[in-house]
Amino acid sequence: MEDMHGGNIYRDKIRYDFSSSINPYGMAEKVHSAIEKSLDFSTRYPDPTCRNLRIRLSKKLHIGSLENFLIGNGASELIYALTFYIATKYPLSSVYIPVPTFLEYKNAAETAGLNVKKYYLKEKNNFNFSHDDVKDFLKNIPDDCSIIYFCNPGNPTGELIDSKILSELISGIAEKNNKRFACGKEKILVLIDESFLPLTGRTSESYIEDARHRENILVLRSFTKMYAMAGLRLGYMYGDFQILSEIRHFLQPWNVSIPANAAGEAALELNDYVETSLSLIEKERDYLSQKLKQMNFNPIKSDSNYILFSYGKDIQDNDHTLYEMLKKDGILIRDCSNFDGLCQGYYRVAVRTRVENTELIDLLMQIISNLDY
Repeated sequence: MEDMHGGNIYRDKIRYDFSSSINPYGMAEKVHSAIEKSLDFSTRYPDPTCRNLRIRLSKKLHIGSLENFLIGNGASELIYALTFYIATKYPLSSVYIPVPTFLEYKNAAETAGLNVKKYYLKEKNNFNFSHDDVKDFLKNIPDDCSIIYFCNPGNPTGELIDSKILSELISGIAEKNNKRFACGKEKILVLIDESFLPLTGRTSESYIEDARHRENILVLRSFTKMYAMAGLRLGYMYGDFQILSEIRHFLQPWNVSIPANAAGEAALELNDYVETSLSLIEKERDYLSQKLKQMNFNPIKSDSNYILFSYGKDIQDNDHTLYEMLKKDGILIRDCSNFDGLCQGYYRVAVRTRVENTELIDLLMQIISNLDY
């Protein structure tokens, strides 16, 4: 089976995992303790609607009713549930995806039998939207489009979409929806995936507030990244209650375990942990970017806890790629050649601790010094 994502540390002897972009501080002690305590209650079935977690989310974010939250076994489960809801309501319609981006938007759509239309973002713009892209992107929305996916910040780029540009895109889709509604057509849904937004420290740019007033906007968030709990699987979607209630039909019953639920509730009480994490990430992201530039790699500006880079051409030694050479020394990075719009030679690394980052940089320098071009 092909590895579609990072984080597979189970086949090889991996010392440092740079392939999965998780908070380098690791799981907070308060979350760890909540998980341990929750095991005493794990002989019971979990709350099928995660009511307490939704109450805490609504209070934490100071928005709306708890009924506007849908909890999932990771953000990916919610992507698939949303996509199958779309496929049932609008069979054989098209999804519109700017690429490169998170692979599961496309994978879910193809699994559900939907048509996938891609908009290729330009390398010269760091695979992000420019003002010049807005008109072209809107013009190329398929007539049978049912949903558009935006990943903000981008994955694998780590860069936020400029807030004014994203506003132009959302406004343009709204205008198109008004015309569609006048013709008796359904409105296009918009999913804004903010799974990594908390790691940028710029949550003021979230579209959760807008989703309160626009029924066609859904916002996706994950606990996995900021709170370092990838193995527990926990995410949530915010949006129109009626739409979420229909999406919920495509989730399994008891989809969120008691330990995951307890971890989420505890995570929402963390404040110092978040601020300390953001400070570390900013410092180490700058360090990694600077060192990569000094070795003539081409890191793309990132606002989050991972960096996409290339070397102009892929580094190879006896038919071994950079990914394979690092893996032989126990360091796992993300080979991004399977992202639409990227080619061989693009890699993503997570921002880790200084010890780990230094180990990565030292090994990269060693690899480059041993190459004979």
